[in-house]
Amino acid sequence: MDEDTHPTIPILAVSWRRLAELEITARKKEAFQTRLQRWAVALGVAAILLAIVADHFSTGTSAWVGWTFKALLVLTSFLSAVLAAFIPRFSSRGDWLAMRRGAEQIRREIYVYRTIQAESIDRDAWLEARLNTIIQRVFKNAGHELSFQSYQGPLPPFRDPKRKDLDPGFKDLTGDEYTHYRLEHELAGTILKETGAENTRLRLQGALLTLGCAGLLLAAIGGSWMIWVALTASLVLAFSAGGALSQLDEDTKIFNRMILDLNELRDHWLNLPPEARKEGEFHQLVRSTEEVLLYREMGYLPSPTEEPVSSSAGSAAQPEQPGQASPASQPPAKRSEAEPERTSPATEKALPETPTSTTSLSQTIQKIALDFSDLDLTKETPKELLHKVIAQFPPSGEIKG
Repeated sequence: MDEDTHPTIPILAVSWRRLAELEITARKKEAFQTRLQRWAVALGVAAILLAIVADHFSTGTSAWVGWTFKALLVLTSFLSAVLAAFIPRFSSRGDWLAMRRGAEQIRREIYVYRTIQAESIDRDAWLEARLNTIIQRVFKNAGHELSFQSYQGPLPPFRDPKRKDLDPGFKDLTGDEYTHYRLEHELAGTILKETGAENTRLRLQGALLTLGCAGLLLAAIGGSWMIWVALTASLVLAFSAGGALSQLDEDTKIFNRMILDLNELRDHWLNLPPEARKEGEFHQLVRSTEEVLLYREMGYLPSPTEEPVSSSAGSAAQPEQPGQASPASQPPAKRSEAEPERTSPATEKALPETPTSTTSLSQTIQKIALDFSDLDLTKETPKELLHKVIAQFPPSGEIKG
């Protein structure tokens, strides 16, 4: 059967559709928030410019010109203050971040369904349970306000139907197909994002340096030009608003590490002879790739002392969580998609592992953090759920009492 004429699996169609709805809504909300931030910064800079112009042309001009500048100054200052006051209300909700994370989690579960879970007779029920859990978690993290438009476009979404080299979205994948459709596709996208982030960072650094030099030159000239230093200073603050430069630095580091690890995983798989590309190696490739992709989703890098990818064994150690994972990123006690056992959803809960000579305590803690990466710990979290999380930790061996 041709890849383009494969049967549509209902649960996969639902999953792809939910992914598209979350991703599209997240993009719209992010764009709206970004526009608000840019307008607030632009109006702040405009207010300073109008103040300078109004002061500079306060004499020698007609009264109505002076009043016009003053009215514009008051208006822009007021609008800038209003936007600055309301932006934190939109930012603090973080609904678009929760939606984007949910979309990536659904994408990960789809690929696990088509690879590790391919032979499981209960995989439809497993994916349905995981999908419901993710949607409920997004709803909670979005402040119990989750609304998005129904997506009725082609499935899988964001795919050019004319391109035959893209993932068809429904058929089960072999190791080579997963490497091509998932690993190499993400690698190419990450390279593009790293290049874009690096170019943006260089342009931003150049703009800040230019404005700094202009401010020094105006200050050195002195006289009536001194007042324009305030404008250059405001532009510097505008370009560096929200820690844009530091965020670009962090994004570049994450992208570089992802490129390194994804290349290592791909090379390891391609270097395996055909007879060595067995189920164990294939499933480990999937687990390791999905762990590397968590770097971008969670926004962190593993510790320099950890080796997330081991080419000699075709495996990846669990990536270290930022500060042992943020409270908004820990999931319920369900079987992780990284577990290859083909069991029914009733047996998905993982048992706590006791560190041995081959599994260090730090690796065990990292595995727990990954398994609970989408759990939102708040004062409303049930005690039973907290007990399930604590029960995953290995015994310390200390005598109690």
